[in-house]
Amino acid sequence: MLHQLSPPSAPAWLTATRCVASQELLRLTGSERLSLEEEIANQRSWTQDDHKVTFIVCALDAAFVEPLEPTHGMCGDVNAFLAPLDLEEGEEDQGQLAAEVEVMIADPLRRRSGCAREAILLLFRWLLRHEPRISLL
Repeated sequence: MLHQLSPPSAPAWLTATRCVASQELLRLTGSERLSLEEEIANQRSWTQDDHKVTFIVCALDAAFVEPLEPTHGMCGDVNAFLAPLDLEEGEEDQGQLAAEVEVMIADPLRRRSGCAREAILLLFRWLLRHEPRISLL
């Protein structure tokens, strides 16, 4: 199965958060239901913070529906939190970053199908191409 990562737009983000609003998914992710205002503030935080990267995970088998919209095939999201790399004693700071990565597959039918694995690999590829301060250790 092929997937693509789509940057979150405001309409796609709100659609995604409505998917996450199920009690089961809130429980599984340790999340709380947010108001519309809180969701909008959260979306702004993710798109404006240089230390956060997020993408909506879309299944391509479902995405090729006319007209093509960013939310077609949406099944979850993948995120990276960037922070300065912890240095060992005596190491020189070269401005490298570490990335903490998390993935959430909201669609129960897409879980345990390789979707999360592919989303993480796509995010790693994006990070290595777009953030030169990240390196594989």
